[in-house]
Amino acid sequence: MEWLERFAYRKADRIVAVTNAFKVHIVAHGGSESKTTVIRNGVDLGFFVDQPRDDAFAGSLGVKGKFVAAYVGTHGMAHGLDVIFDAAEMLRDRDDIVFLTAGDGAERKLSRHKN
Repeated sequence: MEWLERFAYRKADRIVAVTNAFKVHIVAHGGSESKTTVIRNGVDLGFFVDQPRDDAFAGSLGVKGKFVAAYVGTHGMAHGLDVIFDAAEMLRDRDDIVFLTAGDGAERKLSRHKN
């Protein structure tokens, strides 16, 4: 697979990475720095406004009155989600704290099976 990765980098006209760390990885694995551009994922914060707390919705999720630690994004190998699971394990006995993840990716199936 590493051969295929290096081949793809060599043959690409342009490479887009979503973080500087990914660009470093790409260049270290045969990608050209000059043809690799970082375009970060982002969000238009204007779409989001403060809302009053929705206790009915929180209740439907089982998180009413609790501190919610949330990760929303890609569930991939490079995203370090094991840190979240380690933290959740350390706080397992805390009824007032819940961990919520939302997103999809290569590691999502694994995260569904963590206890």
